[in-house]
Amino acid sequence: MASPVPSPDPSQRVRACRMLPGGTVETTEATPEDTLHCEAAEEAQLTLTDPVRLGWVLDKPGEVHGGMGPNARLRLAARVTAIGPTAVDPATGRPFARLLATPAQTAALLGWGPPGARQARLAADTAHKRWGLPAARAAAIEWNGDPRELHLTEGVMLAWFTPDNLHRLRIAETTSDLVRRHAASLSTAQSRPGPVEGRPASPHGTVPNIIGVHLYLERPDGTVLLGLRHPDSAFAPSTWHVLAGHCEQENAIACLIREAREEAGLHIERQDVELVHAVHHIDKAGDRPRMGLFFRARTWSGEPVLSEPDKCTQWKFWDPAALPEDLVPYTRLAIAKIQNGELYSETGWPA
Repeated sequence: MASPVPSPDPSQRVRACRMLPGGTVETTEATPEDTLHCEAAEEAQLTLTDPVRLGWVLDKPGEVHGGMGPNARLRLAARVTAIGPTAVDPATGRPFARLLATPAQTAALLGWGPPGARQARLAADTAHKRWGLPAARAAAIEWNGDPRELHLTEGVMLAWFTPDNLHRLRIAETTSDLVRRHAASLSTAQSRPGPVEGRPASPHGTVPNIIGVHLYLERPDGTVLLGLRHPDSAFAPSTWHVLAGHCEQENAIACLIREAREEAGLHIERQDVELVHAVHHIDKAGDRPRMGLFFRARTWSGEPVLSEPDKCTQWKFWDPAALPEDLVPYTRLAIAKIQNGELYSETGWPA
């Protein structure tokens, strides 16, 4: 896999994205195999031999020939015979960082879903049967620390889970399968982490709650800002929602300010923020509880822009009395409560 190397110049930095070497078949290339050889050499400095077609997947919102539209992405497996030094990709003018991963890890990292997971397994099987290569295995790292003490710089929350609790999480099928197969190869004592020394254990029955921050942005005319989530979003695809995000290693207001800047290009100052509502909710029975904090920005600078089009496809101010039908349910509830001056609500919990 490869991802663009960020530029040292902050004004020229790009968001890294993992991807496989590849591209569109050019007029000078007779077959997809020719394209694979060319793109692998340009993007990852790889020399390949004996490419094998694994199948294709439909990419509905994909980019092709400079435009956007449905297209089929053909995946191939090939044996790597040489890896050259990192070089600048002629098409982007940037070098790519390279990451070696097993087929199963690749499918999980790229979020391929079941069709891609099957192709990943086929790639591993092809490498073993066709080229006599040993089956790739993910290296297991043993660690028994406290995830709350880790310094995280990305939008990630870490916590211990036993394999029999994976059904409670939103998790890629390939990742769940990998964890379960690994756990099955270990004894029960080995697969369950013990208590962390020097720190009291949480009370029995304690369940971590996910904290989400939400921006309630209201113009002088009373309309409220909502964003239409991307069709491929894991949560609420093609549904309207307020600007929101999860806390990283930061407090809630710092998270709100960061998310507003990153997602919509809005600049908000801490002193202009006030908490107007909290909603304690679950999506369905068995899901992890969530606490949604809604903050009002009394003033701000900038107009909403689509800074992250892979997450949000449209920003629009709506009249709270005429909200869209396809609106996240707990967001609809929170807006109504804010309009009534109520600070707390609950939804999704069993009666």
